[in-house]
Amino acid sequence: MKISVVLGSPSKSSNSAKLAGAVVDALADREPEASRFLLNDLEIRGRQACFACKTQAESRVIKDDLAPALSSAA
Repeated sequence: MKISVVLGSPSKSSNSAKLAGAVVDALADREPEASRFLLNDLEIRGRQACFACKTQAESRVIKDDLAPALSSAA
């Protein structure tokens, strides 16, 4: 099973970040695929209007920091 935690808070020390960190750390012992993503730390590019997502792609075409987060959540 994959466990992905996506945090949207800009604060790395928020209560939700601490709680999510504790959950991921506890699950990492049992689940090798436990990961955490802090959206505020990712370099994310916006849409490029290339329409590849509509015609040929099964996943995100733009290769930025969001791609691994999305693929681990799939």
